[in-house]
Amino acid sequence: EFIKKYHASKSFISASAVDIDEGTSIYFYGVGQTKRAFINYAEKIYCLIDSSKFGKFGFTKVADIAELQNIITDKDIPAETARRIEEKGVNLIYA
Repeated sequence: EFIKKYHASKSFISASAVDIDEGTSIYFYGVGQTKRAFINYAEKIYCLIDSSKFGKFGFTKVADIAELQNIITDKDIPAETARRIEEKGVNLIYA
């Protein structure tokens, strides 16, 4: 409810794990609700995820991959994973 009162042009969130089909997830439920609110109320979403977190799933789902718009990751992400993410319309940004 608190986050709905604000307008964010950009939201930067993280995830504990990412599965291409199941989406992003975390290990703490309460944090997930906050991340979900920022996804719902920001114009552009950036998710910061290092390559070691792909192919895994945490305790609770936060978002589908396609909801993220942009994923910032390192260059160690497997090529097949990168291809599948881009097929979902998500922009990959390498840091």
